[in-house]
Amino acid sequence: MEWLRLRQRVNEQVVELAPVEDSYVRLSVDDARLAADQSRGESEKVRKAVPPSPPLLVIQRSFDSIVATLRLLHRQRELAMRLRAGDVATTALREATAQLEDRVTKLRQRLDVILQGAQLEQLEALLRDVEQLLKDTDAQVVAGDRLIGAPAERPAPAEALKQTLEQADRLLRTSETLLREAGLGLVTVEINPDDAMLTALAERLDLMNERGRVADDRRAVKLAADDLKSALNLNAEHLIRTRKNRPFGFAFDESETQVALALDLPLNRKSQRNSYRETIIDYQVGLRRLMDREDNIKFGIRDELRSLSQARGQYMISVAGAALGAERVLSTRLELALGFPGVAARDFLEAQDAYSRAFSAVADNRITHIRQRMQLFLDLELMLLDPSGFWPQLYAEQLQPTPRHNLSPAAGAAYGEIPEFLNVSDELRSTVP
Repeated sequence: MEWLRLRQRVNEQVVELAPVEDSYVRLSVDDARLAADQSRGESEKVRKAVPPSPPLLVIQRSFDSIVATLRLLHRQRELAMRLRAGDVATTALREATAQLEDRVTKLRQRLDVILQGAQLEQLEALLRDVEQLLKDTDAQVVAGDRLIGAPAERPAPAEALKQTLEQADRLLRTSETLLREAGLGLVTVEINPDDAMLTALAERLDLMNERGRVADDRRAVKLAADDLKSALNLNAEHLIRTRKNRPFGFAFDESETQVALALDLPLNRKSQRNSYRETIIDYQVGLRRLMDREDNIKFGIRDELRSLSQARGQYMISVAGAALGAERVLSTRLELALGFPGVAARDFLEAQDAYSRAFSAVADNRITHIRQRMQLFLDLELMLLDPSGFWPQLYAEQLQPTPRHNLSPAAGAAYGEIPEFLNVSDELRSTVP
């Protein structure tokens, strides 16, 4: 119930808590009633002991019984409020309980005064007042039972225990159903490793830049290869002269035309050959650098998915460890209060320290999972920030990465584009898809 309430505080949609809360409050009433009966039995045992117990011991056990009964009254009032038994009746029960608690406080103060002044003869009068308070508390419990609709006749102990066990089993089944419906543990990232790797290869901007550099190296190879071929240059020149002192008096009969052809045969291409080899080496280096980059991205995505799965498992283990730590603290506190042999205050402090470390491990594993999930979305190029530079889906655990196997239309061609009006060779144009 506490876990579901915390999820509601962070605006997560959870299942309805009313059924399990009702069952829990009813069970807490039964639990408080059993504790009150047990305390009453200890008080009666001391009162009827042979030889008679000291009055101070009887008073202490009576106080314990009254405190346990007051706890039952609080549980009855809580159940009455959930059952909507009426504001007047629940208010009267609350005021009566407060008055009883005030009487308990005053009687405890009287006991302190008696013990400090060694006025032991006044213990008998105090004992009578304590017994009267115990009777008034029992009467108020009867009124509380009528308010919550409890039967007037108490069932036999065996039947009461059976009913309580059945109610506890129903509460456990309801709680398990709530956990299944609300989701237990951290949300699994539901994306296939192959889809995740293809998404990264298609969306990563740094990988697009690397492909562009490889395409540039491939074009440089083609240009360097063209320099190894023969070159035939055609030069045409036409001169038109003007007459003397007439800037715009062109005389076409005095014009002159020259045409020249220059043929460069591939006889000495050592420099061009070296440049061609360098461009081939640069292209192969860039191609292998691209392949290495793609492999590192795929390995990184696969490791991140594995780390996320491991973080989910570690989180559940840490939750179980924190639960065991809390149970150890509770059991050690009870053993220390009941005076079990061999249990000291040091054991309680060690149990608290172990619980604190286990609870910190839960928080650490939770933060680790959030960080690894952020890194996965970043490496998949799926983390879109808002204008303030914040990722809005940081705490949206239900958000799943969407596989993308093709480049975004807005990304353009992977290796750039060659305008249609340029007359280039088919081999060069084949480098652009």
